[in-house]
Amino acid sequence: MLLYRAVKITSEIRNRLENDDIISKINIIQSLIDSFYIKRKCDDTGKFGIYFSSYLLQSLCMSLEYESDMIMFICEINEEFDMSYGKYSFRYINKERYIDCKGRLILNVIPTESENINHFDLTLPIIDGKCIENDFISNKVTKEFEKYTYDDKYSDKINMFKFIPKSCKIIKKNNDFDSIDNNINLNKVNSELFFTNNDDIKNIKIIQISLIKFTDMNKLTLNANNMPHHHTYNNYLQINKII
Repeated sequence: MLLYRAVKITSEIRNRLENDDIISKINIIQSLIDSFYIKRKCDDTGKFGIYFSSYLLQSLCMSLEYESDMIMFICEINEEFDMSYGKYSFRYINKERYIDCKGRLILNVIPTESENINHFDLTLPIIDGKCIENDFISNKVTKEFEKYTYDDKYSDKINMFKFIPKSCKIIKKNNDFDSIDNNINLNKVNSELFFTNNDDIKNIKIIQISLIKFTDMNKLTLNANNMPHHHTYNNYLQINKII
């Protein structure tokens, strides 16, 4: 299963990567790799981990969002891993810590180590009101996961799934629901994944690092007539491949 992560860089780092000085380039790359595996705090949840996307375009669009040059890490994970569904699903491990007796959210609660769990969310990429390619697949999978959202019926449960990258399957771990479609291509589902488990993070291998230039990325998006295709951006990443 491929994972994508874009990281902001300064113009100084970009210039050094484009420089012919091999030693300088190697030092920068090694520094980027070392910092890549450092878990960071998520401002929305208070959890510590590393965010990835299962969909190339979502990570590429970070360059457009921040109007900044970026480094794109293309990674691979082949070992099975568990994730809860929903960014805020960890609150249902110890619900009384986060929800008061009147059903109101208790603010500024720091997650405990046992609550600092992997999670994933599904999102649908839209550009200028138009769905990008594979959106049909994402929409299909999203509908399958609607039953796991936190409404009154399921609010006391945290829904855990096992990802099996080698067979492109996602299996529901609890027995109170039917398993979702086992023929899902995980890299055609636009999913945001947050890894907190150290063993899972160790299993994520970097297979390519590319430089994303904001100005070039902006041109690529405009030239794609708001209907970008993976091969367009894959070619762009290959041209700007660092390692």
